[in-house]
Amino acid sequence: MAGVSLSEADVQSAAELLVEARRTRRWLHAFPDALQPQDIAAGYAIQSAVAQRNRRTRVGWKLGATSAEMQGRLGVAEPFVGPLYADAIFGNSATITGCREDMRLVESEFAFILSQDLPPVDGGYDYDAVTKAVGAILPAIEVVQERFIDPRLSTAAQRVADDAGHGFVVVGSPMPHGIGLPGHGFVVGNALRCG
Repeated sequence: MAGVSLSEADVQSAAELLVEARRTRRWLHAFPDALQPQDIAAGYAIQSAVAQRNRRTRVGWKLGATSAEMQGRLGVAEPFVGPLYADAIFGNSATITGCREDMRLVESEFAFILSQDLPPVDGGYDYDAVTKAVGAILPAIEVVQERFIDPRLSTAAQRVADDAGHGFVVVGSPMPHGIGLPGHGFVVGNALRCG
């Protein structure tokens, strides 16, 4: 993979650390210096190796660092992505087992279900093309669950490697299509409980 700052063996070793941290719930302080991803490409290489090892079913993607403020804080020029897995998506009033007791961070989100694929194209897609591909919009709550003890110390590349910090997502009922999201909000009640 072009631009990856780690050898393939290092990528696999870093992936194994993340898989083991998730399995044993023994969180990492950081990657060892020799395995620390130095760029986003290395983070994605580790993320891909984690996905190959854990054999979970990917059903979508989450975006991270979507605001200019967060991108500035992390030193990235654009949002990054992390996989969403079928076993980590829950409906309303869910009780989620396996939450980190020391990390109680949730983010209100909008989830988009596409009615058609948007394969990579040179120059990307314009607003109208993306809007036409949206089949449903759902209110959602993401439960952030990084595998590092202090996520404030994570670099952008480390967050990418760690599935962009994703733990779980709780989705509500589909909202009317075409409502226009700018300025639209929703109220979160007893939507989830970490048990």
